[in-house]
Amino acid sequence: LTLAALGYPEVAFTFQRDGRLIWQLPAVKTGSDVAPRLTALRERLRALYGAEQKLLTVDYSAEMCSPDELEDPTGAPSSILFRLWGFIGAPGVSRSTREDQHLFVNRRPVENRGLNFALLEGYHTALMKGRYPVCCLFLEIDPAAVDVNIHPAKREVRFHREAEVRRLVAQAVRQALLDFHTSRPESSSPKSTAHRRHTAPTTKLAIKLAVNGLEAARCRLGIDMVSSCHDGMNRLY
Repeated sequence: LTLAALGYPEVAFTFQRDGRLIWQLPAVKTGSDVAPRLTALRERLRALYGAEQKLLTVDYSAEMCSPDELEDPTGAPSSILFRLWGFIGAPGVSRSTREDQHLFVNRRPVENRGLNFALLEGYHTALMKGRYPVCCLFLEIDPAAVDVNIHPAKREVRFHREAEVRRLVAQAVRQALLDFHTSRPESSSPKSTAHRRHTAPTTKLAIKLAVNGLEAARCRLGIDMVSSCHDGMNRLY
């Protein structure tokens, strides 16, 4: 029921157990474009899991080579559109299991180990060992490029271009994490500026002390090497 609620935010859902209301989800207005669907999905995720969960937006598209059996009869090169959109957990948001990984292919909830591994590859070192990402991702791809008949319940799927799909999913996750890190205004924060102002005089003082120390050593030892070091320090200072 949770997967149905996530896959169709434009539909209202009510979940009751033993006569007790568990959750009631109002319908959320959506559209055919990705932007309103992302807004609707975010509202549905907040209704189910709360607003405190930090999520990052994923909206990634690319072209991938068409399977051989889908090639143009004229012999012209063909391609199919790959689009991945939805939300992933920000760095620090993870689980001990894959329970909160919700993956959809052409709006169908699916299981695919390649997609699970692609998530881990995308996060790379942003995840601690033994932890798993949180996500709700929708992959849109030509239905002819997906085999849904390998499991009786049609939950497990196989892609004709498994390696390429895995690579693109990992790239989409990496891009979302990169956008998150580059958009944080850490470099211009007052704390960072104060830190730079504080460390600059300290560095100059250290160089000056080193020069004075070399001057004293040259007077005591009269070694050419010390003189060379002194000249180098002067140029640095």
